[in-house]
Amino acid sequence: MPKAPPKPPRMRHCQQSNVTVYDKSNVTVDSITDELDEARTRALESEQISAAISATMGKAKLHGLVVDKSEIAAKVELSHAKAILLRGLIPDASSGRADQAD
Repeated sequence: MPKAPPKPPRMRHCQQSNVTVYDKSNVTVDSITDELDEARTRALESEQISAAISATMGKAKLHGLVVDKSEIAAKVELSHAKAILLRGLIPDASSGRADQAD
């Protein structure tokens, strides 16, 4: 009996659990974008507006159009900490000496 051709490397189907498993090596921004486009289309066809919005937001996050507020807050706190640390190391231009830390 001849062997069946192998499934494409991007996707294989587990017959026992009826689950599709993706090969991590072939996952790209483009492939994820395509999947989110398909999910959004299916959601709109079945009038699942919330799911369509989630797919749209997923694409926006994937492409860097949405920034997490906690990331911004952490960067601001880090910048503030650097400024405090550097205040004592950078000479004061008017006196020619380093400021004393509070």
